[in-house]
Amino acid sequence: RGFIEYNESNHQLYKKADEDNMFRYPKRGANEQIQKQIQLVHAFIDAYKTYTVQSSTDTQTRIFEAILYAFMSAHIWKVRDHYVLEEGRESVRRNIPLFLVLAGRTSSGKTSALEFINLLIGNTNPYLSYEQLSKKNMIVDLFYTSNVSPILVDEVDSKFFTSTAADKGERLIKDVTNNLDGKHPVFICTTNTTNFDAT
Repeated sequence: RGFIEYNESNHQLYKKADEDNMFRYPKRGANEQIQKQIQLVHAFIDAYKTYTVQSSTDTQTRIFEAILYAFMSAHIWKVRDHYVLEEGRESVRRNIPLFLVLAGRTSSGKTSALEFINLLIGNTNPYLSYEQLSKKNMIVDLFYTSNVSPILVDEVDSKFFTSTAADKGERLIKDVTNNLDGKHPVFICTTNTTNFDAT
C-alpha cells in the first residue's frame, strides 16, 4: 500500500515516492490532461453497462461512487474531525463511514474495480488480499497509523463480517467508525458475501 502523509505545517498531502523522496499529492495536471483522464474513468464505468447483466444503471452508479470515495479517502479523517467541530458532538463522527464494501457475486467486476481504483490513486504496489491480512491479524493495526492512503483489500471472507471478535466484523466496524479520530485511513474492500449487515 502506498504511503500518503498529511503535513500539519502547510495542510497538504504528500505521497512517498521512495524511502527518501516525497511529492505533493495529488499532482497538479493541465485541464486537457484532467479531461482525458475523466473520459477514461467514464469509459471504465461504461464497460459495466456492457458486461453486466442488468438493465438499470445501478452497477455503474456504485462503481462511480466507489471511485469518488477513493479520491476523497485521504481527506475523510479531516472531514470527520471538521464535522465533529462544527456540530460540537463526538457522536456525529459515525455519520461519515470509514468502510466501503463492493459486494456481489463472483465475476461481477469487483476486483477489476479495485484494481482500477488502486491505479487511479497512484499506487504502484498491488492491493492487499484478505488472506494476507487475516493471517497476520493486521487489520486493526492498519487503522492506527498516520498513513491516510486507503486500505484496499480483495476478497474479504464472509467470516470477517459475521465474526464477534473485537478485531473483526461489526465490533471493529462500529469501534473505528465511532471512535477513531485524528489521521487515519479508510477501508475499501471487495467480497462475494451479500448477506451481512453492519449499521
